[in-house]
Amino acid sequence: MHLSKHHYAIELAKFCKKVYFLNPPYKNGSIGTVISTTEFDNIYSVKYKPFFNHSIRFHIRPVFDFFIWVQIKLLLSKLKEKIDIVWCFEPNIYSNLKHFNANISIFHPVDQIQFKYQINVAKSADIIFSVSKSILSKILIFQKPTFFVNHGVSDSFFIKQNAVLAPLIKPSNRIRVGYIGNLYISSLDRECLNLIIQNFPDIIFEFWGAKEIANNNLSGDNSEKSIEWVEWLENKDNVILNGALSKIELAKAIKKTSVFLVCLDNELDKNNGANSHKILEYLSTGKVVVSKPIQEYENSKHLIEVTESNDSNEYLALFEKVISNLDYYNSEKLIEERIKFACKNTYQNQLLTIVDYLLKLN
Repeated sequence: MHLSKHHYAIELAKFCKKVYFLNPPYKNGSIGTVISTTEFDNIYSVKYKPFFNHSIRFHIRPVFDFFIWVQIKLLLSKLKEKIDIVWCFEPNIYSNLKHFNANISIFHPVDQIQFKYQINVAKSADIIFSVSKSILSKILIFQKPTFFVNHGVSDSFFIKQNAVLAPLIKPSNRIRVGYIGNLYISSLDRECLNLIIQNFPDIIFEFWGAKEIANNNLSGDNSEKSIEWVEWLENKDNVILNGALSKIELAKAIKKTSVFLVCLDNELDKNNGANSHKILEYLSTGKVVVSKPIQEYENSKHLIEVTESNDSNEYLALFEKVISNLDYYNSEKLIEERIKFACKNTYQNQLLTIVDYLLKLN
C-alpha cells in the first residue's frame, strides 16, 4: 500500500532526473547498499542493511545518531552523486538532515511527533510541511518556514471514465459501504464496526487493505484478537475482503460504493484524529463519508459527515441517519462539491504548491 512518500516520489519523478527512494533498513542479506530500478521512470529504490544494531536508538540516542551519520556517508558514496533536495518523511532515524549535504532539506511529518528527537529533526530542515496543524505547532519553536499542505490523492482516481461518470452510476439493490485502509491498525474501532455490520445485515460492507499480516507493508496490531477479528469479517455473509489493490484497480472498484467509513478510536489514534489520507480517496467518488471527528475537516460542512464526539453509539446513530437519507447525502450537488474538493488536492497539485513555497525560500 502506497503512503504519502511513495506518491510524492512518483510525482517528483515526472519532473526530476533521478529520485532515490530510501527504504527503511532491512535485516536480511549482507551489509551494503542495493540500488535498483523500479517500475517508475527515474525512480531508484535504495536498500541497505545497517552496519550496526538499530535497536540502540531506543537506548543510546547520541551513539545511534553518530552511527547514522556514518551510514549516510556510506550511502552517499554508493550513489556517487550530489543530492539537490533531501525530502524526509521519517522522524525516527535521520536526526540531522544536513548530513545529506543537500542544497535544500525538507521535513514532512505526516504522523504525530512527540519525542524530542522527532521534533528536533525540524532544526536541520530549511522548510517544513505537514498534513496537520497540530504537528506544525510543535515545530514553531525553531522559527523555520512551516506550511500546512493537506494529504494528496492519486491521479488514478480521476481518470475520465471514473471521475466524470461516478455520479451517474446506479447503485445495486443492496447498499454498498466501503472502508479503505490497514485492517490491523491498532486504533481501528473494531467494536463499532462490528455493531454496524451486525445491525445492517442487508448492507454489503467492502474492505480494501491487506488481509494478512504477512502481506502487509504497514505496521499494525498482530495480536491474536486482531487476527481473529479479520477472520470474523471473512466469515460474515455481508462482508467482502478485497485485499490490497493497485490505485487504478481501487479507483475503479470503489465507484459503486454509496457510503465510506472512517472509523478510528481517536483516543487510541496516534494522530488524535488530526487528519486521514483515505478521506480524499473517498471524496474523489463524490459519495458521503461517515466519520468520527477529524480536526482538519471540522469546518468543512457536507464534505464529510462527522460525529461530535468519539462515542461509538453516536457514530452508529449518524451512520443510520445517513443510510436512511442517502438521496440527500448523495445528491448531485453534494457529489459535485466533494469531487471538486478532491480534484484540488491531487498529489500533482500538492507538489506544485510545495514547489511554489520552495521558490520563495530565498
